Amino acid sequence: MEHSRDDGDITARLDFIGLDNKGRDALRSVEPLIAKHLPEALARFYKKLATVPAVSRFFSGSDQMNRAQSSQLGHWLAIATGRFDAKYVESSRRIGLRHAQIGLEPRWYIGGYGVIVETLVTELARDFMDEHIKSLKGGSSTASMMRKFSRLRCPISASRCQPWSNPS
Repeated sequence: MEHSRDDGDITARLDFIGLDNKGRDALRSVEPLIAKHLPEALARFYKKLATVPAVSRFFSGSDQMNRAQSSQLGHWLAIATGRFDAKYVESSRRIGLRHAQIGLEPRWYIGGYGVIVETLVTELARDFMDEHIKSLKGGSSTASMMRKFSRLRCPISASRCQPWSNPS
């Protein structure tokens, strides 16, 4: 596979942050959960943004903010695929250029990304906890199978330790 300068740059960045193929596979595996919670994360972000005059002044109104939110949805869904290629780099650069053109300081959009990521991490953790709790209530997860196995094995083993058991 031939790498462009942009592909090489993104490869070096991915290497630097430790997001290897295994990590990108893990990201892809939770893509449906990210897609499920992304609208909420973006709504929270834009709600927050609307309360900050230093940032909200860049929007002429709610219609423009809704268009930006829709664009963000596409961008974050692309991130969730774990495919960081030339198309991703171009999209990110276009967003950065737009931020620079309007004079949006990096502290605002980097902070905004934090709001989005915080919501996604919180909701994904909640999903994983809910799934774990379901498995504890008798689902067919590995944890459930281990509990069932222990209910079989432990009584058999314990019965051998009791003086009234027949060791045959």
